[in-house]
Amino acid sequence: MDGCFCDSCQSNQKKYIKYNLERLPRIFIFYLKRWHITKNYNGELQSVSKEDHPIDCPIEINVYPFCSSNTCQPPMIDYVEDLPNLKDLLKQREQVLHTIEPKRTRFDPIKTEINEENIIATHADYRLFAVINHHGGSSDVGHYTSTVYDAKGDSWWSYDDTSVNSCTEQRVLKDLAPDAYGVMYIH
Repeated sequence: MDGCFCDSCQSNQKKYIKYNLERLPRIFIFYLKRWHITKNYNGELQSVSKEDHPIDCPIEINVYPFCSSNTCQPPMIDYVEDLPNLKDLLKQREQVLHTIEPKRTRFDPIKTEINEENIIATHADYRLFAVINHHGGSSDVGHYTSTVYDAKGDSWWSYDDTSVNSCTEQRVLKDLAPDAYGVMYIH
């Protein structure tokens, strides 16, 4: 921001605003703004088109530079013990769709203990585990698919309506280029 008055030096200075994370989430969800909105001279919406420029999302990210000195790490879960495996989720799909409320009460709660010690750099590591893709040229036309990482099986799965197929990590990263709409990272 330009033109902010500084009481210390008694002059106008540039002001920088920095936001820090006070508590890290279990999951970061990033929605990519890939729509270009065109308005007419009256300010009315004229068209919405998709920008398909390449996206570079690494498999792993570290958000330590965005943490404050008081940032706490997120609640921990044990992947091997607490995450359901993909095959079990697919088997339960129909039951969940038809009996959402009764099913919800049967899940064990995720561990919620938070380490109150200050965050260190290695506690700010996240791994890509889901990608939402939009195939099509505008917000009015297209098709959504998703790709999800199965931590237990160390494998990626591609979902396209009723079709579920395994895929490689390289394909996931390739699909990010023109079609990624959202990416999710897990701690």
